[in-house]
Amino acid sequence: MNGWLLNCPRLDFACQKRDEAVRLLREQGVVGSNPIPPTISTQTDSIRCAGFSQGTCLSVRNRCSKKCSSVSLKTPPRALTSDVPIAGSLASLPALRARGRRVAKILARVYGSPNHNNKQDPLDELVFIILSQMTTSPSFERVYSRLRETAPGWEDVLKMPLNTLKAVIRDAGLSNQKAPRLKAIFKRLKKDFGAVTLEPLHGMKTLDAENYLISLPGVQRKTAKCVLMYSLNRAVLPVDTHVLRVSRRLGLTTAKTIGDEAHSSLERVISARHRYGFHVNAIAHGRAVCLAKAPQCESCLLKDICPYPKALSHPRL
Repeated sequence: MNGWLLNCPRLDFACQKRDEAVRLLREQGVVGSNPIPPTISTQTDSIRCAGFSQGTCLSVRNRCSKKCSSVSLKTPPRALTSDVPIAGSLASLPALRARGRRVAKILARVYGSPNHNNKQDPLDELVFIILSQMTTSPSFERVYSRLRETAPGWEDVLKMPLNTLKAVIRDAGLSNQKAPRLKAIFKRLKKDFGAVTLEPLHGMKTLDAENYLISLPGVQRKTAKCVLMYSLNRAVLPVDTHVLRVSRRLGLTTAKTIGDEAHSSLERVISARHRYGFHVNAIAHGRAVCLAKAPQCESCLLKDICPYPKALSHPRL
């Protein structure tokens, strides 16, 4: 049976309780009398189930009292129907923090908190990150070096013709978007500080510095937190796609935690002294073991405390 995902933020089933949802599925002949694995959850406002057929999804959708037209039906990868196979809610905050400490220590032992060639100067780091977006490491590092050779000072970039800047950074990809963004950021810094610099951030409180960074053109919270962590040694936790996937599967946060909420959620769980290591090591783990489509659970040193491989061992519907 094909795996389908039914996901609508406005769902309002008459059968919100899990037992009622299972009964309806059995009446339609989708599942038998076997116990239902925790990949079905009707405690939230959506249903995620590896066993729904398209017809079943349509049938269940028709029971929605709101008759919502925005319900989407699509086929997800089989192993990705739920990054967090949780029946119910997360553990208590003290328990999550204890798990977070254990995870952070294991990851540090395996990966050693590697250095990603980040920059000490916050503006250098911001430019480095912008160039790195949507490209590969060798490419953006080469482009960053070329840009510094062409423009030894960031004031020189502000004076540089836009087409020249696009040509210099073209190999990093998306130069038509990145070049104007860099220009706009530098212009704003010149206006705010009288120079193209982020040095004033050193004297700001962490939250004030973060809010200033995200006020710059095109700078998102993850980028701001990376600048704060790598260049200003602030105890923040940037959450990229690898960190979020690893954290979800470990049960440190939920599948519904996305966007800015993911940063604050994990910062409540991971202690300040472990945040840098957790960030860089979770990225390394996400790239090497906890892959998006084919996680290597059997060889993972976290498998004894991770709920994800246990959930995968349940039979599919």
